[in-house]
Amino acid sequence: MHKKTNHQGFSFNFIPGVGLTDGEAPERIWAPHNALGSATRQQAPGSRQDVLDAHFGFWNWLKYVGQGDTLLRRYKAAVADRNLQTEAHRGLTDSLEDELMVEKWEKMCREWEGQPQPKTKPNPYEAEAACESPAACILE
Repeated sequence: MHKKTNHQGFSFNFIPGVGLTDGEAPERIWAPHNALGSATRQQAPGSRQDVLDAHFGFWNWLKYVGQGDTLLRRYKAAVADRNLQTEAHRGLTDSLEDELMVEKWEKMCREWEGQPQPKTKPNPYEAEAACESPAACILE
């Protein structure tokens, strides 16, 4: 979904429960393993499978033993970010004069988020931009 059309419909930022999921992580972890291709190229199929299993098993073990530190670090960051976002949302909502507008917006968000794909209700996150890119807006 690298195209502009309906980008918000598939953005992790607008899917409830996804949070700040790193959607590129599955692709990024292949970089350290690229050398395995040339290292195992001339091996017999059984030997190659054993080497790959051992390598990926060790990789998974390293992730497993480091999971506690990783989760604690991410939890602390998430709590701090949640507090900032909650205060920012409260400040923005309190600054708006029309309380009905906030209720209408929240209702639109709930309805849009509650639909399965493909979504038919209007997307409250989609903004009509006059410029195709930030650089184009600056030049105007």
